[in-house]
Amino acid sequence: MSRSSFAWWGAYLSNAKEIYYPIPINGVWGEENIRTDADFKVNEKRYIYVSQKERKIIGGYEEAVKIFQKAIDDARAKKEALRKEKLEKKAREEEKKRLKEEANKKI
Repeated sequence: MSRSSFAWWGAYLSNAKEIYYPIPINGVWGEENIRTDADFKVNEKRYIYVSQKERKIIGGYEEAVKIFQKAIDDARAKKEALRKEKLEKKAREEEKKRLKEEANKKI
């Protein structure tokens, strides 16, 4: 099954005995768009969850929930680290500008 709602509906409505569901590397919807309001995991035995990162079958629904949550947590942590890095960079630039203005006043 590909990572799209169109593929999801096809799989969900099918009579397939096995459906291989990929767990994406960059979080459920990608690192930039962390969402938990749309949960497409299905708690049926025919769904077999596959880790894209590790390139292996990880098992059923319970295992998938743990992996999805870790992917979401990792993406949120990365996003927060980038936000903090941006703020620190801005603070350094403002301090540099302030020091330069003070030096120019002394001249």
